[in-house]
Amino acid sequence: MVENGNAPVIVVARSARLIAESLQRAGIKPIVLDLFGDVDTQLHATHCCLLQNLSADHIIATIDSLNLKKKPYIIYGSGVDNNSDLLEQLGFQFYLLGNNVDSVRWVRNPELFFGLLDDLGITHPAVRFDRPLAVNWLLKRNNHEGGTGITFVQCPETSFLDDQCYYQKQLDGEAFSVLFLANDNSCRIIGLNSQWVVDDNRQYPYLFRGVINRFELTRKHFLRISRWIENIVSVTGLKGLNSLDCLLVDNEIMVLELNPRPSASVSLYDSDYQYGLVKQQIASFTGKSWDKPIEQQQVNGCWVCYAPCDLMIYEQIDWPTWVVDQPLAGTVFSQGEPVCTLIATETSLTEVKQTLRQRCDIITRNITRSTFNQIASLSKLDNDNDSGEKHEQHCQC
Repeated sequence: MVENGNAPVIVVARSARLIAESLQRAGIKPIVLDLFGDVDTQLHATHCCLLQNLSADHIIATIDSLNLKKKPYIIYGSGVDNNSDLLEQLGFQFYLLGNNVDSVRWVRNPELFFGLLDDLGITHPAVRFDRPLAVNWLLKRNNHEGGTGITFVQCPETSFLDDQCYYQKQLDGEAFSVLFLANDNSCRIIGLNSQWVVDDNRQYPYLFRGVINRFELTRKHFLRISRWIENIVSVTGLKGLNSLDCLLVDNEIMVLELNPRPSASVSLYDSDYQYGLVKQQIASFTGKSWDKPIEQQQVNGCWVCYAPCDLMIYEQIDWPTWVVDQPLAGTVFSQGEPVCTLIATETSLTEVKQTLRQRCDIITRNITRSTFNQIASLSKLDNDNDSGEKHEQHCQC
């Protein structure tokens, strides 16, 4: 599957579970470096290193500390593609099975990316790099992920103005993404996906909530976006799994951004390939052909469950099978932080979304109740101890 087959495969990401799980479908159990070390991530890994941050020095030092006998292969996920220094070092020191720093720079630098779209005749919302006077503009950080770092220009919290930000005209439309594979010779669209955001989030109004593997485009639009992807790939040299985020506005497609790595939507199609989608990513970088997908009609979705308040997972939970990215006991979450991901399979987009919403309510209620019950138990224990101490003092008197 990969050359020098005894060399280890390392997954580096903010959260590595999705990639590690897909690799195991291909018979590869990787070493994982991520920020969470979730329960199910560890099940899919030979070894799991809990990172303190995603800086280049820390990650390179962590890999060096493994004392591997062979130079490893590196597959990266979220949190890595926006760090050019890290990408450069990973590509220089190891076998990189992901887009290199030059390809990533094309799509992560907004001036380069939107300039390229203009050159290729690809429509997108208006973009500017000086602060607009009008209010219907969004401020976006170059390295934002999942909608964090995107806010309205008029928001008082808009305080991170620097050369790492740009402005994009706010448009109303239907959000969707296009998951695709690329190699030296061709592109393959894996699927079109409906996306939606968290309701009423004042700080991050475009915070990612979930994605479902269904979105309807006319044949004309599908052929157009296929041509756009081929043209982008031919210039940038992108390979492997990538995701293009778009809006459908008044029957026109507007490109928002491109993620040059496996995205959350990979999980919606992984079972469509006997050996998983990340195996197809490996094939893209090793000159191998892609597998044919298994024809399936399932509607799959995933939904991020955010903490409704400050809470802690006090003891290991026997999570339902439809919960992934399962946090370890002792993990502390601030309000609004992602706790876990929920998955569902139904026969329609509406049913999937309804099931995911119900499951989120169940998990939110249970983890909140568990936290408050534990706090109440600890408070009672403290009160009992205080009473005991007072009683002993009284007896001594």
